[in-house]
Formats: sequence, C-alpha cells, structure tokens
Amino acid sequence: QTPSAETTESELCRVFSAYGNVKSTKIIVDRAGVSKGYGFVTFETELEASRLHDVRRKINKFQRKN
Repeated sequence: QTPSAETTESELCRVFSAYGNVKSTKIIVDRAGVSKGYGFVTFETELEASRLHDVRRKINKFQRKN
C-alpha cells in the first residue's frame, strides 16, 4: 500500500518494525517537501528484510486466489 502524504518516517518505522529491526526510513518528497507517495525502509540485516519479502509473497498468492 502506498503511504499517504501525511505518513511520517517514524510511522513507517513503527509499521515495518513488526518484520525486524529497522535501521532507517526515508520518505521521498518533492522540492516543496510534499511526499511523492513512496519511501524506503532499511533493515538491520538481510534476514529481517527477507521476512517482509516472504510476507509479501504470501499476500500476493492469497490475492490471486480470491
């Protein structure tokens, strides 16, 4: 899901910390400082990042079945 214009980096950290230790977050903004609707999350380890990939794969399979 795309973050809203009001989503903060601390909110991204809170949401994604369910999948592992978040090292950093970055919301991409335009020159006026308005969110472009996407961002990046960096986890402490590759293992933690792979957990999120596994969850996303399961969600995609579920959505295709329904």
